[in-house]
Amino acid sequence: MSLLAVTTVTLACVSCCSAPDRVPVDDPVADPKVPADIVLPFDAYQVPPEAQRLENDAYRELVRRCAADHGVALTMPPAEIPVDSNARRYGLFDAERARTHGYLGQTLFLDSVRAGEWRPSATQKAVLTGESVPGSQVDVPEGGCARQAETTLGLPDSTMADVEAAGLSTIDRAASDPEVLAAERRWSRCLAEQGLSFTRTFDPSNHRWPQPRGSAQEVRTATADVRCKQSTSLVAAWLNAESRAQRQVIADDPGAFSALRSWRDARLAKARAVLSEAAR
Repeated sequence: MSLLAVTTVTLACVSCCSAPDRVPVDDPVADPKVPADIVLPFDAYQVPPEAQRLENDAYRELVRRCAADHGVALTMPPAEIPVDSNARRYGLFDAERARTHGYLGQTLFLDSVRAGEWRPSATQKAVLTGESVPGSQVDVPEGGCARQAETTLGLPDSTMADVEAAGLSTIDRAASDPEVLAAERRWSRCLAEQGLSFTRTFDPSNHRWPQPRGSAQEVRTATADVRCKQSTSLVAAWLNAESRAQRQVIADDPGAFSALRSWRDARLAKARAVLSEAAR
């Protein structure tokens, strides 16, 4: 198991914990301008970053306890948590963010030691992942402390994987929706009028922008991108198309989403209990 895998404990499309549900209205916002305007049917089963942080803190505490039980001091850095799970779902569309940072991503709760810069010792890595180190006298738990922490919080069953896959499929369906394709053509023409050549929504975000990030060229492109998205209703087209797809997925298998909600709530309750015990 990679260190990246064990330091990231939330699913890509379905969160590991719970909070007050974000319930989408039947008719999405006609002209989304900021991430908060993007509310999808699946969001009723997801949680905001603050709740993800709570769950991650509990995970890190369980890993610390497990490592200590095996005679190893180990404190993992916090995970980098997106500001909003929908912030870049349809590419950059926040005008203020475009003006100040270009396409540079935004995260909350960054520790002074980021996950990518963390350099655990061979013994710490062994205890974390369950991979034994030659010559080490440390008793390595099966599957590592990472697996043990996940098990304590509550591992998802196959239903959760099905729901996660469904979350990936709905944006793929939206990408081929006639409304989205027509809006993309309008957006592409708008950019072309400003000397920029991009065909699909995510092309500008995926472009290899030069370092250091946030150059004048990147900011100019990002600002034009957002302006053209707004004038062509591209983000609204994406939101409408994916909302239809997600409502259909939920209607096709309501039991799976009910199970997801129950698992999510139980996992958060466990996370709260772990942190409450640690605070005593």
